[in-house]
Amino acid sequence: MIHFSGGPIADFITGWAIIPFRRNPHHWKQIHANLEGEALYQSKCGLKAVTTNGVQPLGIGNFTKCRKCLAATVNKA
Repeated sequence: MIHFSGGPIADFITGWAIIPFRRNPHHWKQIHANLEGEALYQSKCGLKAVTTNGVQPLGIGNFTKCRKCLAATVNKA
């Protein structure tokens, strides 16, 4: 199966996204941002990732969501 992501998500704070150079979409929450456009995110499964103005979070498209993040999200609801 060929996977396609969505386009860049402007002003992303929290939710499902693919952060480039990660394998699957995760449920991210922004934990820090600065005025230069860099942002630090942590996923519900414990990963951390950084984005910049040139490397933005992407829509999840038809990728399979992270199982650990999905379980953590379902258990919170």
